Amino acid sequence: MAQNTPIPPGLRRWIADSLPHWDTDTAEDVSWDRGDSRVWRVPTAESEVFVKLSPSAKDHEREVAGYAYAARVLAPHEAPRLLAADPGLQAIMTSLQPGHVVRGLSLGREEERRVHERAGDLLRRWHTSSAPASKRDRDLIRASMADQASEAAA
Repeated sequence: MAQNTPIPPGLRRWIADSLPHWDTDTAEDVSWDRGDSRVWRVPTAESEVFVKLSPSAKDHEREVAGYAYAARVLAPHEAPRLLAADPGLQAIMTSLQPGHVVRGLSLGREEERRVHERAGDLLRRWHTSSAPASKRDRDLIRASMADQASEAAA
C-alpha cells in the first residue's frame, strides 16, 4: 500500500532531531491506500520506528491521548509506545510492534479464531479500564455513526 511519498522537509528535520543516526535513504512510505494516511517506517540503529503525520490537530491530540492510555492499560508487548510527538507538525513517532497486520493475511479457521479472541481480550481490557463516556462523547459518537450510516447508504 506504499505510496512512495518522500518525507516532507519539516518532518525530516524533526526526525533528525529525535533520531540523530537515522538513514534518510531507507525510510519507507507505509501509508494506507487513502488520501489522509501519511506514515513512514524509519530504520534506526537499534530497531525501527513509525512516523506519522495526523490529518488534523484534533486527530493528533486524540492519537497522542490514545497512546498515553494504551501505555497505562496494556503491556508493552501489546501496543506500540509513543516515543515523540510534535503538535505543530501534527507528527508522532511510535515504537515498532512485533507481528503482522492482519488485513490481507491468509489465515486458517483456527488462526482466525485465535486472532479474534486476542483482539477481543485486548478490547475488553481497554474498555474495562476506561472511564464511562460523557453525555457529550456519546452524542458525538451517535452523530458520527449516523453520518457513517448515511454515507454507506448513499
